[in-house]
Amino acid sequence: MSEPHLRALSDGEPTRPPAAAGAAGERRWIPLALACALALALLLLAWSRVELGQRISALEDEVGGLEATVEQRERVIAAHERRQATVRERVAELQVLLDEPLPDGE
Repeated sequence: MSEPHLRALSDGEPTRPPAAAGAAGERRWIPLALACALALALLLLAWSRVELGQRISALEDEVGGLEATVEQRERVIAAHERRQATVRERVAELQVLLDEPLPDGE
């Protein structure tokens, strides 16, 4: 059996365990992983923007329908108020007639 060959280190050279050599290869994947994560985040942002736009459009349509309903109710209320004013005028006329004395049957 032969003894393992030992390499001489200079004074300024850092020592690195054999597992650290594999870590250098893994470091090449970090920018790729970050780029993939960024691309995924941008894709999710774009998708959420589209979804939000669709929800806003749906809400705007709903608001338009509600505004039309409110306008119709306001027209009905105005018509009822006009009818109520007419009925009150007629009741006042009838009250005047009731307050008049009855003529004597002479």
